Amino acid sequence: MERGYSVPPLRTEELKRLSIFEVREILESSLWTNEKIRATVRSTSQNLEELKYFFQIIMKVLQNKRHSEDPNVITLIPVLASSNFEKNLHYLLQCGGRESVLPSIKSVVFFLQELCKRSPSNGNGFLELAVETNKKITDIIGDGDEDVDGLLDLKDDLEDINQIIVNRLAISEVKIEKQKKDTRKPPNNFRNIPILPTLNDLQTKPFFRPNLRDTPFENLDDYLDIQFRLLREDCISQLRNGIFEYIHTKYVEQSEARRIQDVRLYKHVTIEEGREMTLDGPMYTIKLDMNQVKRTRWEGGKRMLYGSLLCLIPDSYRRLYFGIIAESDTDAIKKDGRLKIVVKRQKGDLELTKGLKLTLIESVAYFEAYRHVLHCLQNIKEGELPFERYIVYCQTNIEKPLYLRREEEIKYDLQPIVSCSTIFKAPENKKSLRHAGFKTGHVDRQYKEKRLEVSILDRRWPRPSDLHLDLSQYEAFKSALTKEFVLIQGPPGTGKTHLGLRIAKALLHNSNYWRGVNMSEENLK
Repeated sequence: MERGYSVPPLRTEELKRLSIFEVREILESSLWTNEKIRATVRSTSQNLEELKYFFQIIMKVLQNKRHSEDPNVITLIPVLASSNFEKNLHYLLQCGGRESVLPSIKSVVFFLQELCKRSPSNGNGFLELAVETNKKITDIIGDGDEDVDGLLDLKDDLEDINQIIVNRLAISEVKIEKQKKDTRKPPNNFRNIPILPTLNDLQTKPFFRPNLRDTPFENLDDYLDIQFRLLREDCISQLRNGIFEYIHTKYVEQSEARRIQDVRLYKHVTIEEGREMTLDGPMYTIKLDMNQVKRTRWEGGKRMLYGSLLCLIPDSYRRLYFGIIAESDTDAIKKDGRLKIVVKRQKGDLELTKGLKLTLIESVAYFEAYRHVLHCLQNIKEGELPFERYIVYCQTNIEKPLYLRREEEIKYDLQPIVSCSTIFKAPENKKSLRHAGFKTGHVDRQYKEKRLEVSILDRRWPRPSDLHLDLSQYEAFKSALTKEFVLIQGPPGTGKTHLGLRIAKALLHNSNYWRGVNMSEENLK
């Protein structure tokens, strides 16, 4: 027994031997146990040669898809995470030579991806490693000796990893800290907040409160205020962070920003034509730097889409301007770099003149998708939000639909759910059937012969198998037809789409019961 270890770690010769084994041989070897792995993590934290062999074996095991469901593979990452394996990977990145650092980086990125996929709850301790790996890649790109596109792909992977780990950290903090209601009052009326960001969004700390999960909101405006501010912050936070990073890099560190997280950077942009007034504001034609246009991969991407949010920073850096893309055509951009943008000028802003040089920062969050939702939230008035009593006031006593409250003895025909044949209900106007090429007598006879009438509020229903549903789908189907407010959720592959189609079939086939009911009478509050 080696000093300091209850179980001896794997030593160099054992690691070399394991490294040439097939994955199945590694997993079946008496040398490859959780206790041995933990001991080896501790022993290789300062032994580069052994660490390289050890990590090579780990990569071989994780990359093998054939044995991915093996219990020893499933437990491998949790065992490594609980043994502080991130320290070993820090050591590997710091001590490896220039020739080996890039392969090590690729392996570390793959390991972090597997960590996030297989055991995301163990990712918290690896955030610093992800940041360090990102910095290493930035340094290599700066040297200019390696494949930049491949390195940028690795940086993109690391950004995804960072986001997953940060999200898990946020969830952990919420679980540790019991949710407390934020009693702060909004500093202004959310209905008056401009949807497009302004300089004020950069100069002041944004005000927003956490969403309430288990407690009711004070009123509709309280609910809308929280949702609006959170959604707007989600929309503009990436652009704000990108602007701060660009300004800090260029004007504080006095260096050139090449790539900034969460935004797309376009340098040497020129105002090509003067303004043209539109309903949304002054519109300008701008021209991108053709050298950057040629280096950019436009096909299949989401760059410079109509409605994308932009920040314009003149080279003089006297002012920042915000705008959106008004007209954009990828072929035209690739040809001459031109597109049109609408700029939202504020009081005191200088005119953007022809020939002005500037830097353009494009948000990766698609502003056009947010804009309409934010606008709707600002315009919902008291009494206009459906299901307000459930969404705002958290009432848990779910009512029957209004038409069932008026007439409880309604019988639905569920034959379309049982049969996959045509679900067609003959209308009173049989002319429409003749015009469509149907024989009305056949339809009437078929319709009368095949009906499965169910008293919708009765407990006696057809069996789940009769409706081609499993038990959980069956209960959800009944709830959807007998409750006015239902949330149906489940992991992929559980039949939510299949169930939704059957709910729609049942409702449309029996629409004569609920069509024309004036829902505003009780306001669904």
